[in-house]
Amino acid sequence: MREERLNPLTFVHDWYMAEYLRITYSRTIIPINGEDMWGQAPRVDIKAPVFPIEKKDNLQFKRRSKPGEKMQNNLAKFLKVG
Repeated sequence: MREERLNPLTFVHDWYMAEYLRITYSRTIIPINGEDMWGQAPRVDIKAPVFPIEKKDNLQFKRRSKPGEKMQNNLAKFLKVG
């Protein structure tokens, strides 16, 4: 378009021009000078949801075996060393 020196406004519909947007939204968008002019809506304060914390009481950790200890049927048996 630039090399052919075409006017870009001929490719855009008039509805997208700033003056038409102002006319369209002039009744719905009203400027307010500050937060003190905001109206209060009747509502209940929203609080964060509370999620229950699940505890696992039967936590079992596999411990490291000590030297001279042999595992047999998941039971530790001490061997005679030395």
